[in-house]
Amino acid sequence: MSVDIKAKKNRINDLLRLENLNGVIFNLQRNFSWFLGQGGNDLVVFASERGQTTTIYTPEKVYLITTIIEMNRIKDEEIFDNLDIDIEFVEIPWQGDLLNTINDIIKGKNFGSDTGILGTKNIAEQIAKLRLSLSIFEIDRYKKLGRETGLILENVARNVVKGNTEYKVAGTLAKELLVKGIYPTVLLIAGDDRVFKYRHPIPTFNKIKEHGMLVICARRQGLIIAATRMIHFGELNEELKKKHDAVVNVDATLIAESKPGVPLNEVLKKGIERYKLEGFKDEWKLHHQGGFIGYNNREFVATPTSDLKIVENSALAWNPSITGTKSEDTILVMRERNMIVTETKDWSYIDVEIDGKTYKRPEILIL
Repeated sequence: MSVDIKAKKNRINDLLRLENLNGVIFNLQRNFSWFLGQGGNDLVVFASERGQTTTIYTPEKVYLITTIIEMNRIKDEEIFDNLDIDIEFVEIPWQGDLLNTINDIIKGKNFGSDTGILGTKNIAEQIAKLRLSLSIFEIDRYKKLGRETGLILENVARNVVKGNTEYKVAGTLAKELLVKGIYPTVLLIAGDDRVFKYRHPIPTFNKIKEHGMLVICARRQGLIIAATRMIHFGELNEELKKKHDAVVNVDATLIAESKPGVPLNEVLKKGIERYKLEGFKDEWKLHHQGGFIGYNNREFVATPTSDLKIVENSALAWNPSITGTKSEDTILVMRERNMIVTETKDWSYIDVEIDGKTYKRPEILIL
């Protein structure tokens, strides 16, 4: 792990030099998990982006500030002993003044932060770019998370019973994920008309009678993956089949075009062209198409103007949709190939051939 954190320190130090800063303050949980926690968790309120710790990084020393409530657990369960980094643990009373404590450490110096705390320069976007290329340790965790989440998602989808409410399906999915230590960060379930009406259908008491969509973003050890699976009771009508064939072709195109050094907007452009070729030229305008994923549900979303280049060992989750259907998995962009980490090989797939390569994209499962 010391090799991992050494590389991350180098990235941060390069950023500090570029921004002419003495140090950086991390308050967001994703940055604790990425840097100091090495996959650890400093959240208590899981609906919050801010963790229970404040990490103050300087090239010479790292300060970790938290309250008497959290300190023992953070030290015992979330900080590795072999980090090979000088950490000063600063414990404050639960009713203590965090801002004064931070100010005492950084006063007289030029600091950036991931939240703009105390008027520091907000460099959250620059920090997010540091997270994009995953280490070998992160890749190993990511592969396991992807496969386990994919298996759970597909098993729950296969066992949906006609008449189940969306809440019932969501509850089952959340339960099975939590058993594996995986937390759902986004959980969208829709049945029938709601699949066609809403791109972000949070669960309701609506019953799934014919057509269903299950969407998940799930986090473990800081890393997040995303996937979608579609189900249908009975034979698909021709219109829906045509839409799904089209959307998996768009998805495969986006995956195929995702290569190190290629800007996000260039990949998106190819996807938009494929929408047009499939006869659904305006559907891309109804929902974003995805982008970088990793320590956030989407680190950066691809837009026509986003020229951020794909880097080796980064993760992408493309999520093209055509009204009534969607295709989504999480991929790792490797030097020679892309790996779909949420693919289980236990689902029904459509083979899409692009430039002589076959991409397996999830079919609508007939129940």
